[in-house]
Amino acid sequence: MQFIRRVIAEFDEAARSAGVKVVQPAGFESLPPDLLIRAMAERAKERFEQALDTVDLELRISNLPPGLPRPTDGMSGGTSQTLIAVLLDDDAAIAVDPAALTAESARAEHIRSLSPIKLRPRRGTDGSVIAPMIPVAFINPAVMHRSAELWGDPPFSYREGTALPSAGAMRAPSLALAGILGGIQALQRRLVYASPATRRRYARMMGAVMPASGFGPRPDRLEGWTWSMTVHARTTGGHTGGAVSPVPVTWGTSPRHG
Repeated sequence: MQFIRRVIAEFDEAARSAGVKVVQPAGFESLPPDLLIRAMAERAKERFEQALDTVDLELRISNLPPGLPRPTDGMSGGTSQTLIAVLLDDDAAIAVDPAALTAESARAEHIRSLSPIKLRPRRGTDGSVIAPMIPVAFINPAVMHRSAELWGDPPFSYREGTALPSAGAMRAPSLALAGILGGIQALQRRLVYASPATRRRYARMMGAVMPASGFGPRPDRLEGWTWSMTVHARTTGGHTGGAVSPVPVTWGTSPRHG
C-alpha cells in the first residue's frame, strides 16, 4: 500500500496530463471486487440515478486440492515478504488505513469513520461464517474507496470477507479458523503502529520462519481451485441488489430501507 501511494504521489499528475492510466493492484487483489462493485454502481446509476451506500462482498473458494493441505497451498512467499516489507517501511501504518489511497483529506476522514476495516468473525448473508479476507484484509478497501473517488462517487460503507463452510459439524471449526485469522490480522494491524525498533524485531522473526519469494503452490495443485465473489449492495435511496461473479447484476424493483 505504501508503494501504491508513492506511485500515485509521483506519477498521478503526469499520467493525467498524458492521458495514461496506471493500474496497480490488478491481480486477485483487487481487480475482481473492483470490477464487480463498479458494475453494481453503474447499474444503480442507470436504473435509479443513485449512488451506492453500502457494499458487502463475500469470497467463496471451492474444489480445493485433494488430500491433506500442504505448506505450499497457503500464503505465497511473495505475500510473506510483502508483510515483512510493510513492517520495515517508515510509513507502516498506511498499510492498514482504508483511506490510504484517497486524495482529498476530508473525504479520507469520512471514509475512516464510515467504513473501518473490521476483523471479527461474523455471519454472512446466508448464515455462513465470514472470516477476514485472505490473505489480508487491508488491501481491497483502500482500492475500492480510491476507485469511487476517481469515478466521482460519494463514499460508501464497505466490508468484505471469506465465507467458510458452516453446515453441521463444519460450523465450529470454521468459527475457530475465522477467529484465528482475525487474531493474526489484528496482530498485524497492531504491529504497524509499534515503534520502528519493535517493527524491525518482529520483521526479523517473521523473516526467520516465513517462506521466501518464489514459494507457492505447484501448478497441479491449482488446477481444480475455483472461487466466486458475491456482492450485496444498497443505494442511497434504499434499493437493494446483488451480483455473483460472473453472473449479471440484479436489483430489486422497490426500495427496502434498514
